[in-house]
Amino acid sequence: MKLLVWLFSVSALVLAAVCIFVLVRYDIALLAAVSCLAVALIVSAAASIPSDSDGNTRLNNVLSQRLGKNTNDIENLSRRIADQAQRLSDLGSRLDSGKSHQGTRDKGWANQLTPTAQRPTAQHPTVQHPTAKTQPPAVRPSHGPTRLAPARIQRPQPVQLFLEPVVRLAEGRTAYYKASFRLRDQSPADLTHIVASADLPVLNGQSSLWDPALDAQLLQQILPLLEKLRARRGATGIFCPISVATLENTKALQELVGLLQANPDGAAGIVLDIHHTALAGLSEAGLQGLAWLASLGATFCLTGEGMPYDELPSLSELGFAFIDVPGEGLTQPAQPGMTAEELLHATQANNIALIASGVEQPDNASSLMHASSLGRGPGFSSPRAVRERALHSSSAARVA
Repeated sequence: MKLLVWLFSVSALVLAAVCIFVLVRYDIALLAAVSCLAVALIVSAAASIPSDSDGNTRLNNVLSQRLGKNTNDIENLSRRIADQAQRLSDLGSRLDSGKSHQGTRDKGWANQLTPTAQRPTAQHPTVQHPTAKTQPPAVRPSHGPTRLAPARIQRPQPVQLFLEPVVRLAEGRTAYYKASFRLRDQSPADLTHIVASADLPVLNGQSSLWDPALDAQLLQQILPLLEKLRARRGATGIFCPISVATLENTKALQELVGLLQANPDGAAGIVLDIHHTALAGLSEAGLQGLAWLASLGATFCLTGEGMPYDELPSLSELGFAFIDVPGEGLTQPAQPGMTAEELLHATQANNIALIASGVEQPDNASSLMHASSLGRGPGFSSPRAVRERALHSSSAARVA
């Protein structure tokens, strides 16, 4: 086609020259030149129109490339989830081999923070209280974690949301909130009716009051409240406990992720709170669920005594951005050869923030600043009930 265009163009010039210099007919020269150029343009336009087969071929190639890229992305995501699940499993195995330091609060847990924690049976979290006592968890059997008992929750569950301020020690202002939930019909001081919190592990990881349906209900209460708090105060977050039952239930986990994705403004401030004994006791399904959440960019907080401080890099890779431990233990060396300041630097190097819990007096905050960036406890404020109207999108976010 290009050759034809070239020939017609040359012919137009030749005819024009002959008519002008030989025949001395300018009108014929002009007509011949215009005709040849017009034919050349038509041929050129025809050559530029792709055939149907060429268009289909290019479309098929584009689709094949995109499908191949999507397949590769899915494979990469699957490998990433599998790798993260393997890291969690390896972390749990190392916790299994460590010496147990659970149940040492009555022996003066403040003496030191243990570098490695025992991996007991999967346990659910409940709310911490200054007078509450934890029961030493049973050692996790070698053949695998105990499966959770079927949940027996009556819907809708009448729960009351409580928020406890988490204060940035250097500034003395609230940076986050720690969520806990109690039955509405019970006395707020009755700790036996706590429904869900990441502070105290529920014995054997079983609670007839805490199941995936309750996790979804709690998020539905927190998300609109958090959206308004973030609009008023900026980058505020809420530590929301998540049950082992949800992590081990694929359908419930997908529904929870869908709820978060449907509320992106509030979801940006959600930190999923897990007690370290619950993490250590997760089944393979739970490990896969946690790894999937991590692959989606979820942020986690690890709560409880006996933290595996030698596993900070692994925890950071898995999305754990906070570690919540009793503040009294941070006033002493964290482990042999590591001071509290060195522990703080180690966590900061891995982009993990330490939260000192159980701060009894505001004056204690100054003594913890060398070892922790955040703190919470009665010295700042006890958990406060959230007013019912604050849980609806049409009302202002206020805490009673």
